[in-house]
This record gives sequence, structure tokens and C-alpha cells, in this order.
Amino acid sequence: MKIATPFLETGPQGLEQMPSLRLRDHGGEIFAGLCELYVTLHYVDAESAQKYKSRLKQLIDKILGIGTNKDGLLYDEINPLAGVVTKSSLADTWGYIYNGIYSLYLIDENPRYRQAVQKVLRNSTQHTESTTGTIPRLMEKPMPLKALCIYIIENQ
Repeated sequence: MKIATPFLETGPQGLEQMPSLRLRDHGGEIFAGLCELYVTLHYVDAESAQKYKSRLKQLIDKILGIGTNKDGLLYDEINPLAGVVTKSSLADTWGYIYNGIYSLYLIDENPRYRQAVQKVLRNSTQHTESTTGTIPRLMEKPMPLKALCIYIIENQ
């Protein structure tokens, strides 16, 4: 919690106050870790979980509001403070962030979070280019992967 608290605080250290938030690579890992902490605290320390809940939801709303394209895929980087995309190439590590969002859905049952995950899973196979070239390798056989993902999400 000591490491997570500054990221979810209000003020200059909070993620929403940063001029740059990477949604790929380590940025996605940080976000996923914050979501995992929230889920863990929900079960072992509900009081602490409540302390993080509203800030984490604000961050998710910011990411979904400005950090995604029309298909739900994430841009590489946003400026949460200004509410703009700063690097419009697509992040090939979007699964980290959507894993965190879906984890919160499982706890709080916010239908917007589930819908966001369903949307990106339905649309992810339409995009086969990225700056790193990893999406084409992951999606060589997109239809079975897409069908499996949608089945899992819709039949939890």
C-alpha cells in the first residue's frame, strides 16, 4: 500500500495530475497493479479499499474517456491533466489495463467496465498493426481467439 498510495492520491503525485500517463508497457503494469491491490483490499481490508475506490474509478473513467480509440484499443500515452492523447500509436499491451478494469467489474459490477472489455475484445482483431509489431503475431488466427475471449466474457 505504501507504493500504491502516492499513485492514487490527489495532488501532484496522483496519476490524474501527471502530464503524461503511458498506457503501454510499465504504465499498464502500474495501473493493473493498482487494480489488483484494490481487489485484494476488498477482501482483506475493506476500509482501505474504500479509500482507493473513487480515485481508481476516476482514473478508469479518464482512461476510457480519452485513452481509447473508437474500437476500445488504447493509445500509447495520454495527458490526464489536459485530457488529451499525447501519443496516438496503439498500445499492444492493452490487456494489462483491461484486466484491471474487468477485475474492478467483478467486484463492483459496473456494467460500463464489462462493456468496455467486451468492446475491445470484439474489435481487437480488426487491428493488425502496431509500432512494435506484436499484434500481428498475437492475432495470426484471430477468429478462434476472438471467439474464445467473447465466450469467456459473456459466459462468466
